[in-house]
Amino acid sequence: MKKVLLPLSFCVLVTTGAFAQAITLSQTSFATASTSGADTILNTASIPTYPALTADAGANLDFTGATSNTSPSVVYRVAATAGSQWADSMHLTFSVFPYTAKLESSLSASGYVQSGEHIDKVGYSLAAVTFIPTDSLVINNQDIVFSANKTKIAFPATNQSTWSSTYHYDFSFVVTATPFSLNHAAGVVRAYVAEKDTVIGYGKARVKDINGNGSAYVDVLQIETVTTTTDSFFLNGSVAPANIVAGLTNNTATQGQITVAKEQFYYRAGELTPLVHISYDPTNTSPAAAQTQAARLPSSYIPETQYTHTLNVYPNPVTNHTIIVSGAPANYGSWSYELENVTGQVVTKGALELNNNQEKTQVNLSGTIAPGTYFLHMYNGGAAQETVRTLTIK
Repeated sequence: MKKVLLPLSFCVLVTTGAFAQAITLSQTSFATASTSGADTILNTASIPTYPALTADAGANLDFTGATSNTSPSVVYRVAATAGSQWADSMHLTFSVFPYTAKLESSLSASGYVQSGEHIDKVGYSLAAVTFIPTDSLVINNQDIVFSANKTKIAFPATNQSTWSSTYHYDFSFVVTATPFSLNHAAGVVRAYVAEKDTVIGYGKARVKDINGNGSAYVDVLQIETVTTTTDSFFLNGSVAPANIVAGLTNNTATQGQITVAKEQFYYRAGELTPLVHISYDPTNTSPAAAQTQAARLPSSYIPETQYTHTLNVYPNPVTNHTIIVSGAPANYGSWSYELENVTGQVVTKGALELNNNQEKTQVNLSGTIAPGTYFLHMYNGGAAQETVRTLTIK
């Protein structure tokens, strides 16, 4: 699955300073990692120039060329299900259809692994594709279980460590597309995945925080992942014709297509969200985009309460049509919100106040809102600050 994150500009990565010592990551490296709260991710659309990324010599890597926009992505670590110790909620995409998934992952002495993901039901109009207002694609409420674990980090991980993962999974949906004579057709995408991971270097890295200030350097391992995925599409139990696959995905997918993608991840102890994530272009020769984690930098450098602009919203799923909104001092002020459904319609809106006497507030959403998936947008001072998160209303 590919992550969908908001774009922003990215400048040059430079190496500077004294060399670092090689580090080793193990299960104990993440003993204090948080299972709650949010990681604020700053994102790029393109990278005009980029020096060599390998940190074999233990160089200091400066990622503060990343510049933030006012709408960073927010990755929430939430309670796990199905016996997993960890789970993350984040925006993912199948083809051109975004959804929110909970990644089922866990830590053990052997590594940090992902075993699957849970997806809540969500629907999308296909009118822009088929020109029929009633045509739609519905992603089912489902647990996607990998046939074998995807190993994100094999322990102990140190410079030049290698590991691999091979697994497959099924992703189901229901589609009505009149031009293709499909009426509530049951669809399945089966993906066969082979991944090769290598620790290609180590060093110290720094990024910008949410206010644009550079952090201190922190120790990281640089992991390169090459993923080969073969996708097969099925409708009503049979192999989907090539023209239907092309039509439903806006020509972004073909039957039996093979995709090879290269990425690099910079992990630090105590944080399961990488400090830096580099994605390459389709030829896997040049870095094309990057994400940097701006939240929860070690408090000895810049206290989180001084720089984070991330609002916490809970509980999720929402019960009794009531949510709690809280924030650090940087968030204090008058806020307004809009709750949109998956078709972009605002179903309710209102205002709230965060200040020294009321650092969190209860928001009562309309009791007439139907169960489903919604997008909560927060506004401060008349400008959109961020899309706080996707909410599931029970």
